[in-house]
Amino acid sequence: MVAMNRCPVCGSSDVAKEIPEAYRYTEAGLSGVTLIGRGVSVTRCRECRIVTTVVQDEQQLLQAIGLSLVLGPPGMTGEELRFLRSMYGMTQAELAAALGLPRRETVADWERKDRIFKRVVDEVFLRLILLSRFRDEVIDSDHCILVEDQVRAYRDHARSFVERAEDLLHDNRRPAPLRIRHRPRKKIWFSDSVVV
Repeated sequence: MVAMNRCPVCGSSDVAKEIPEAYRYTEAGLSGVTLIGRGVSVTRCRECRIVTTVVQDEQQLLQAIGLSLVLGPPGMTGEELRFLRSMYGMTQAELAAALGLPRRETVADWERKDRIFKRVVDEVFLRLILLSRFRDEVIDSDHCILVEDQVRAYRDHARSFVERAEDLLHDNRRPAPLRIRHRPRKKIWFSDSVVV
């Protein structure tokens, strides 16, 4: 017996349900994220006119997006920082304090920028804090639902990042290859869907 589709708000059975091939996922506050596959369903109720969207395994998806951001190349954007800070449950003031900044407004200013820092070396300390918080809030937590390969990728990246950061911070010269370049779009595989 097949269950009837119902509106999750009013319970009406007068609904149109679709599973889009590609869904622009704006709910996380990040632009440019598209889910491709069968992990999203959209219900439009003809009675109450409310549209509801259900994303399958959304918590795992959010962790996978967060992982891709902390493992990503230099050139973090303000919206990426805001996403990670929110994921960790941190206020702007708490992040400012962790970074040793005197004002929370500095973090607010960063979150409005397309690119927070112009030089890679300026981003190192922020990345160390974000990697550490990701470990505490996701990797080592009871609610981590990343797969083993993702956890291993985090641990390998964190280890190599710390080694490279030490070299950058202790090196008095500014090496030319470390300039931030435009980031190419990257695909993140999540379940049977693709996040772009």
